[in-house]
Amino acid sequence: MTAKEQLQFAISDLTEDEAADVLQQLSQPRGLDREPATRVLDGIEDAYKRAQRGSQQARLGETTSLDDLDRASR
Repeated sequence: MTAKEQLQFAISDLTEDEAADVLQQLSQPRGLDREPATRVLDGIEDAYKRAQRGSQQARLGETTSLDDLDRASR
């Protein structure tokens, strides 16, 4: 059973008030929890420098297309 099918099944058992509460929760913005993300990035050596270099390469057009990467992986 897919996640969507499981969700539809679960929703069918909810009261209207419960469904409204779930709908409200789903409509709330879900932002990235910055603390764990920061810890992960801090654990990568030279992460900031590498991200800056990647941004510069993208601006200069020094990138590889996803199609090329896909072909190379085959």
